[in-house]
Amino acid sequence: MVITPLLRGMLGIKITDGGNTVKLAPQIPINWDDLEIRRISAGNVLLDFTLRRENGKLTISIARRSINSSDTKSSTHLILAPAFPFDAKVKSVSIDGQPTTFNLKRIGDIQQAEMSFDLAQPKAIVSFVYDEGTDVYLIPQTLVAGAETSGLRIIKSQAGEKGLFLSVEGAGQQTYQLNVRSTHQLQEVEGVKVKSALSGGDAQLSISFQGAPQTYIKREILIPYQN
Repeated sequence: MVITPLLRGMLGIKITDGGNTVKLAPQIPINWDDLEIRRISAGNVLLDFTLRRENGKLTISIARRSINSSDTKSSTHLILAPAFPFDAKVKSVSIDGQPTTFNLKRIGDIQQAEMSFDLAQPKAIVSFVYDEGTDVYLIPQTLVAGAETSGLRIIKSQAGEKGLFLSVEGAGQQTYQLNVRSTHQLQEVEGVKVKSALSGGDAQLSISFQGAPQTYIKREILIPYQN
């Protein structure tokens, strides 16, 4: 599988030690609940990863198969370090149902739960159990050939103890919709209206920008959590 630089950055795939060590550190949008990565070549093996996220649990299923059928004794050292929102609380990690150790690393706006193990068997399932955090995402707009880009730009999104901090850019006199997945209820602030989540869905922010039309304006906003 040939991975573009964009996907490689999003998936955090790094192959070292002559293909004997593979790191997967995915940082994917909060609304991507399923993801499959097929035929990652590492040394003499091919690896498939399937990520599934639901109800406070992230499951990474790994399938490993040798390119050389006579190679049955080797193993691959795997490092898994998925990203979670800054305010999420990772409670446990297990391999095939057995608890294992992990380390939390705070990097910029997110945190990673890193664990590692040697995989010699054809399959393994690694599960991360956590309390949900807060993150934002955009619904992609339909691109029109020749049209100027005028969408919302998310510079930074970080959930803190008291609220959600956003650094965003948008065109003057425009209002943009931004979705939020969180266990918290958010308060409205100047220029930001909140449509609360219904039936287990995600909340939606309407962010307005003042200033000259067709000129991008930067806003830094702290949206408090409701008590």
